[in-house]
Amino acid sequence: MNPRLGLGILVLILLLMAGFPRLVSDNSIDRWLRYSESERADRTLFRKAFGSDDFILVALEEAATEEETSRPLIASLKSVLEQNLPEAEVVTPYDLEFRGQGGLPRSLSLGSPTHSESPDSLGTSLLFNPKSHSLGVLLFPERERFERVEVEVVREVVERMLAGRTWHLAGPSVFNEALSKLGESNERRLYPFVGALLVIAVAVVFRSLWLGLLASLSVLLCVLGTYGLAGLAGIRIDLVSGSLPPLLMVICLTSAIHLLKAWQRLGGSARRNALPRALRETSVPSFLAAVTTAVGFGSFAGSDIPALSGMGILAPFGVVLGWLVVYSLPSLSLRFPGFQAPALREREKVQVRVRQLDPVTLRRRDHRARLTLVCAFLLVAPVGMLCGRLSFESNPLLFFKESHPLPTAYRTIESHLIGLSPIEAAIHRKGFDMPVLLKAEDRLRALPEVVRVFGAPDLAGPILRGAAPPLSAQASEHPLTEKYVDNEGDYLRLTVFAKTLGSSAYTDLLERVDRILDEELGEGSIAALTGVVPTVVRAQDYLLRSQFQGLGTASLVIFLLTLVGLRSIGSTLIFMIPNIAPVLVLLALLALFGVSLDVGTIMVASVTLGIAVDDSYHVLWAFARARRAGLGRFASTDKVRERLGGAIFGATAANSAGFLVLCLSTFPPMRNFGILVTAGLWLALLAEWLLMPALLAVWRPRLSVVE
Repeated sequence: MNPRLGLGILVLILLLMAGFPRLVSDNSIDRWLRYSESERADRTLFRKAFGSDDFILVALEEAATEEETSRPLIASLKSVLEQNLPEAEVVTPYDLEFRGQGGLPRSLSLGSPTHSESPDSLGTSLLFNPKSHSLGVLLFPERERFERVEVEVVREVVERMLAGRTWHLAGPSVFNEALSKLGESNERRLYPFVGALLVIAVAVVFRSLWLGLLASLSVLLCVLGTYGLAGLAGIRIDLVSGSLPPLLMVICLTSAIHLLKAWQRLGGSARRNALPRALRETSVPSFLAAVTTAVGFGSFAGSDIPALSGMGILAPFGVVLGWLVVYSLPSLSLRFPGFQAPALREREKVQVRVRQLDPVTLRRRDHRARLTLVCAFLLVAPVGMLCGRLSFESNPLLFFKESHPLPTAYRTIESHLIGLSPIEAAIHRKGFDMPVLLKAEDRLRALPEVVRVFGAPDLAGPILRGAAPPLSAQASEHPLTEKYVDNEGDYLRLTVFAKTLGSSAYTDLLERVDRILDEELGEGSIAALTGVVPTVVRAQDYLLRSQFQGLGTASLVIFLLTLVGLRSIGSTLIFMIPNIAPVLVLLALLALFGVSLDVGTIMVASVTLGIAVDDSYHVLWAFARARRAGLGRFASTDKVRERLGGAIFGATAANSAGFLVLCLSTFPPMRNFGILVTAGLWLALLAEWLLMPALLAVWRPRLSVVE
């Protein structure tokens, strides 16, 4: 390439880096929310009637055993929280008054906190457990969500006010804050380590520090330019786009190693035509690999899930930018005095002995190639059927290590106070009597996954046990009334505080809750069934389906572009088989060992396909050149292995080293992602090294590749 183009690309990257000050990290679960038209309508109705469904819960253990000290303490806590968060509404058990009787009724410590046995509690069962004497303080936002800084303010206030006591913090915004901190901690800790290891690994592959630095610089410039674009375009960096550095590392490094290995093999700068020859030899297959990978990732750009749509914009840009950087930097590097890409030592040079194979040897090698194909078919055929058993299972608490304080807080609160994965229902007030709703509540409380059920009837206790009269004046003064009865009186709110479950168990619970409400209240009584966690669970189901659709789209795009490059359907099919096989084997192994996909590993199939495609293009193009030079099919495969073996093995080893660093992550999905992608790298290498040559030798395609 022209050095001026390389200089122009460097200037472009410098301009893009102006977006770094605007770069925003957002690892919250909100990035995974996706609303269908019906879900959006439900959420709009719920928000208009009752406000936000977000909350922060401050849970205090063993507090209610000392009401004389806990009551003023909680009152002081409420006062300080209201001063620091003036827009938030703070509700404590001592606010829940009925008929002038304030505070926690002492009878609660003797019996169940239901409205039937403790009529004066007026909903204190939501914030008080008489068995464990735990109580909670609820904060509700005026906006859609609490900001991260507000969560930090609450934490700081609680730490100061409740020093020496056992307390826990929970809620959707608290979860988001913990997840964001975990993601940022891993990025700061792991990525410098990945970069250093990358330089060392590539330097070992090339046996040259200069070439190692050149390849690593290509990756760095690509990542900087891509993240700069994210800042300029206002795309937030989340758990998905946060995986871009290792992904771009794989894509850029593979192309760089193929180019620089060819340059090194052809003599480095000792021969002035070595670089142009290396560019001609590797640019087309690398370009096709970049285009197919970019189109595959680009299929996510239209996703309804913000995390995927952001990835669908940034990844294609990064892949194309990476190709431009890789193929412009070597030309630019020649401008620096003293730079030299060292040629291979004499013993390392490729020496292919072209000889005519005798009939016996030819038949033996032909039988060996056919046996390889039969073994591959016997392996891949049943493996493909196992893919149907693959499942998606995601439990938010498994995002954290067992030693992390958040899972401990969630399990403690859910065993002593309320469930933290609520299902919200907006119910038409007309059309049924209040006792019917109370009966529905009782059925929901009987579900083993449900910790608490709280609704409008609980606000008025025994008053609403008759035929549905208007809410009493006493009930209307309840601090939670506006959260459970809309201002116009058309809708009542019912909250099912469920335990934090895996996605499949939670989906089953959603269906049972929906069915119970339909049976008790009649079809059409439920105006909306929503909530943060139900939306996330539905989005995860959509995510699994969209990933397989995206994989199919990427495979189709790869097939069509390869068909254009090879001008032969048969040759294109040969190309596709060793690229699809590693993906099927990897997914089948997951299904065989009962490993479910989650938000961290859902993209493993797409990444494995992209890895396999890159090397496959180089193998196919090198084979076509050898055949065009007059070599036989087996001599051609031998030449391909000798010429590209170092580049393919070197790229796989270097990329594996980078991804294995992710195994040190404290974020389990990222750790699993690193392990699975490393496995995909070596499966792809086996396919290129064994399956592709066997297919080329047996099928004997007539290749006419684009140069």
